[in-house]
Amino acid sequence: GDDGRTPRITAARSHASSSLSCAGALAVRAVSSGDMAHLPVIDFSPFTAATAAGAHSQWSGAGGAASLAAAQRDVATRTHEAFSAFGFCYAAGHGVDPGLLSRVLAAADAFFALPEAEKEPIAVERSPSRSRGWQRLGQNVTQGQNDAHEGFDIMRELPRDHRLVVDAPPIHHSDCNQWPAAQPELRSVLEEYVAAMSAAGAAIMRAVAMGLGLPPEFFERFYSEGFWIARMIRYPAAAEASGGAAGAAAPAQTEKQRDREAGRQTGRETAAEGTTMDLGCGEHTDYGCLTLVAADSTPGCLQVRGPDGSCE
Repeated sequence: GDDGRTPRITAARSHASSSLSCAGALAVRAVSSGDMAHLPVIDFSPFTAATAAGAHSQWSGAGGAASLAAAQRDVATRTHEAFSAFGFCYAAGHGVDPGLLSRVLAAADAFFALPEAEKEPIAVERSPSRSRGWQRLGQNVTQGQNDAHEGFDIMRELPRDHRLVVDAPPIHHSDCNQWPAAQPELRSVLEEYVAAMSAAGAAIMRAVAMGLGLPPEFFERFYSEGFWIARMIRYPAAAEASGGAAGAAAPAQTEKQRDREAGRQTGRETAAEGTTMDLGCGEHTDYGCLTLVAADSTPGCLQVRGPDGSCE
């Protein structure tokens, strides 16, 4: 829950932007060496290299093991400090192929460029859980306001006899992802992306554990059967979102009625009457364990509010 000190996320909508994320509570954004930020930039290569097929040359040879252990302790300390102070950091040395990040962002752009008629068959309300698939601009709601973004959600698919299906209400767990017929390659790209992000997340969680004074593998038993959610999000430029005027109109009444019905069935928040789309995504805290965000180079599309109330 939000205790008033938890760093919160606010997404601005002043620029067009695409991003992809795997959901959770501690946010880590993948960056290249050219990015600049006030938030801490942490190089996780001591953890990602330790699990790679070939050990990094920096830690090979005589004394390599001791050097790697020292580097991991340093990264663990910095991770603990960053997540305690901000709840966020920029991640370098994350081990995700830059080519994959470029391909998945290009795939996101291609998906959102499809005509609505190509996306409509996989709209979220067409999935049994009303949670997987395409969300129209303004369909997502945060703190009672329609969000000025368009999204696409996929989640881990589970067999019918899996404990998360059998033991939990089958809202998110029991159905299958929806994929656009007009973009068949999207599935393989996103599945590769999720696998890479899962590996990066596991490495970062080892740093989190060490930063708490725990064995690096401490959390593995809790997420080996974890349930992941991945989102592609397009934040349109302000002029597009608002139709050229400040304060975009919320979805039409028939769409609001449909969205309220979906909210009743899934527990999702629904917007109040007369709301407008003033933010790409309203201020919020994430759920789960870890959020990994891969965004394009557009600046100013994600803000983090720290414990002191300042925004980065």
